[in-house]
Amino acid sequence: MRIFVSAPFFGLVGLLIMVPLSLGIFAACRDLLAGKDVEHIAEILEGLGVILIGWGVAIEERHTLREMAHLVGLPDEVRQIAIDRVCHSSGIGLLILGLFAEICVEAVRLPNDVMPTEGIDPIICWVSVVFLAAGALTLLHHLGVLVATAWFGYRPAPHRQ
Repeated sequence: MRIFVSAPFFGLVGLLIMVPLSLGIFAACRDLLAGKDVEHIAEILEGLGVILIGWGVAIEERHTLREMAHLVGLPDEVRQIAIDRVCHSSGIGLLILGLFAEICVEAVRLPNDVMPTEGIDPIICWVSVVFLAAGALTLLHHLGVLVATAWFGYRPAPHRQ
């Protein structure tokens, strides 16, 4: 379990997630500009939103995972708490951005007698793309801060109550 909650593992998975996220955002933009079928675009956006939501939840709960694996209170606990803070903040951001992207997709998919989006479906898809792009930037920021925290001693300030 120690490997699965380590900073290198979280960094590697984050980098791997950037690949489909970047390619999917590019494909959705290309297809929107080409005027392609909105349902196909919504399928892409939905998948990317689920990826952001899933990874956001996983990294947000790093501290809980460490507790379950009895990896709390080890000699490098100060460093681990700093990494937990970084993961928690970024995880919440990814979760929220992924959910907002999903809300846009579901708005497009609702029947027009429930929510009349006919004619503006591409615009709503663009809004979803913006949320996903913000998620990609959040993930890049997370990776940078994770490296700074895990290997260079950066310590983020605790959240204020």
